[in-house]
Parts: sequence; C-alpha cells; structure tokens
Amino acid sequence: MKNTQTALVSVVLPVYNAEIFLPQTIKSVLSQTYKNLEIICVDDVSTDGSFSILRSYAKKDKRMKIYRLKTHRGVSLAANYAISHARGRFIARMDADDIMVKVRIEKQVKFLLGNPDVVAVGGQCKRIDAQGKSLGIKRFPLAHKEIATMVFRSIPIQQSSLMVNKNLLPSDFSWYNQELQIGEDYELYYKLLRYGKLANLLEIILFYREHDKGVSFVSQRRTFWQIWKARILGITKYGYIPDLFSFVNVLIQTLIVLVLPEKFLYSLHMRTRQLFFKVGYN
Repeated sequence: MKNTQTALVSVVLPVYNAEIFLPQTIKSVLSQTYKNLEIICVDDVSTDGSFSILRSYAKKDKRMKIYRLKTHRGVSLAANYAISHARGRFIARMDADDIMVKVRIEKQVKFLLGNPDVVAVGGQCKRIDAQGKSLGIKRFPLAHKEIATMVFRSIPIQQSSLMVNKNLLPSDFSWYNQELQIGEDYELYYKLLRYGKLANLLEIILFYREHDKGVSFVSQRRTFWQIWKARILGITKYGYIPDLFSFVNVLIQTLIVLVLPEKFLYSLHMRTRQLFFKVGYN
C-alpha cells in the first residue's frame, strides 16, 4: 500500500454554474482514502455562486487550486487549462455534479501501477438524480478489446470516472478538442488508444448524476451530431477502424435520430445500449 500512496494524483474539475451540486462533489474528492492529491478547479465564468464555493473550500484545504477563466469558453478549454497546471503522474477527471466513491482514487492508482500497459481506467457508475435518489447502475465493459470496439457506438468509459497515466503519453499530447463541447470524451478515447490499453474496474467508483441541466441531456440530437464529429475524427485523424457491427449500429442510430422527435431519443438510447452493447443500465 505504501507504493500506491506516493504518486501524486491531479484531479481535474471544470466548473460551470454547478452551485447546487458542487459542495457534495468537492467533499467527495477531499474525503478520498488516497491523500496525495491536488484538486485543480477551473471556473468557466459561472454566473451563480460556484466560484465563491470553490474559494471557500480552497481556504480550508491547501490541496485545492482554483482558477477562473476571463470569458466563458466551454468544458473542453476549462479541462485543458486545468490539465496544463497539473503536476501529477495520474490525471483523474471529475465533473462538478458527480460524486466519487471514497476508494475511487486508491483503487485506480493501484490498478494502473499494477498494469503498466494501461493508459486509462474508468469504472462502474451508480446513476442518481438531482436529489441523489438511485436510478440504477450504469455498467461498462472491463477488457480493452471490448472497450476499443464499443467506443464507436457508445461511450465505453464514463468521463468523470476516468484516470489517465500521464507517463505513457508524449509531452505534447493534445487532450480535449476545444471545438467539441459535447463528444470531446469520445475523441479523447480515440487518442488514448494510440498509447496503451483502456480498462474499467469492476467496482462502482462513481455516483453519476442525471438531471435536466446536464449538457448531454439538454439536446440529444445536438449531442448525437457532436459525437458524429468525434467519430469522423477518430477514423480520419487517428486511424480508428470500426467493426462492421458497430458501423451498422451507428447508421441505424443515425436514421432514428433523423426520424424520431427529440423527446423520445434519450429513453431509446438507454434501451438500445442495454440491448445491443451487453452493458448498460439496470
């Protein structure tokens, strides 16, 4: 256990108008069993009390470092800005409305140290609503091959459960595409696949919050087309080759998005994920 406590972990937390959920999120990071952390928070010019909340917690815990952008630039730039200030060997991504399980960082560091060919690891997630009520489990594949195959048709690692071994990346690695405000995580996974294996832990390590103000829930149609852009980049820029099943599956999804009204798209997405991907919600 001694070895797993020496590596510095940089928790990257972009923040925008999250005052309702932010205190619970910060507390979950600060109460991790793994203590050698720095929490890099970047406020994207919130118009609510988010920045005041960040400053309040930073006064209490020196591991927190807070920054504020001059103009609202979106989650990708905010995350990149945070990473540019990160000193840790491991980069742990976190969203401002989710909650870490207490042992998340400890388990992920132990896994990455024990699997030096794995560049990034996520985990299973418990879905909760705005009030924290359980909505079920969001399951992801464990093995690299399944994750690499799944990335073309659906998200294979929840972004706010992601931890990356920075030592396996080149010094000039480009993290998030700032032209993508949705689907930026998809493109990141295509990039990471070039430098090592991807994995998910079997255990639940995150409470993933679903609420009507979440970026990906505001417009399922917009979300879908942004992810399409990431898919195209995956193929044309990063050399990703989808298998036939995934390609056909995405074509079917595209037809559905073109035909169905917006209000039906999210519920259909949840059902098709469980039916076709052999992982999903329960």
